[in-house]
Amino acid sequence: ADIASAGYLFSHEFSPGLTVRQQARVARQETDYREFYFNGMISETEMNYADFTVNETATTGAVDTQAQIDFDVAGRANTLLLGIDYSRMKADSSYGYDDSYTISIIDPDVSVTRPQPGAYYDGVQTIEQYGLYAHNQISLTDRLFASFGLRQTWVKNRFDDHLGGDDVSQDDS
Repeated sequence: ADIASAGYLFSHEFSPGLTVRQQARVARQETDYREFYFNGMISETEMNYADFTVNETATTGAVDTQAQIDFDVAGRANTLLLGIDYSRMKADSSYGYDDSYTISIIDPDVSVTRPQPGAYYDGVQTIEQYGLYAHNQISLTDRLFASFGLRQTWVKNRFDDHLGGDDVSQDDS
């Protein structure tokens, strides 16, 4: 598998009591995997072997932007956090499997010709999420704090089926 990722963190105090932050990360993974493995005994003299493959490219990305506002109300210190975030995950995947290989334990020969096994899963799944949030923390005493928060999230989940054409989508919030 080949894996790469990058990200950053940004923070700036625009004025006393107002700080803006942003963090982001992107990653990509490419997998090209094949395994020929023992899959059990068929009889006292024959073993079953299976050929399994994975060919996948997966990407992810996320960004979170927030503003922190520090202020006093009735002599109580407040820290208000307002933010928006977004993330996306996409996996373009194909999995193959063939368990039709029989090998004798008396005269084992694992040098059999193995064509690429047939795909049992082939498609692209994409999940996107958007969110808005607010959180406030109030200092009631030097040691006692109260906090509350709100969040709204929207999620889109899509699967494009390259085998059967049974594309699926779901939106939630």
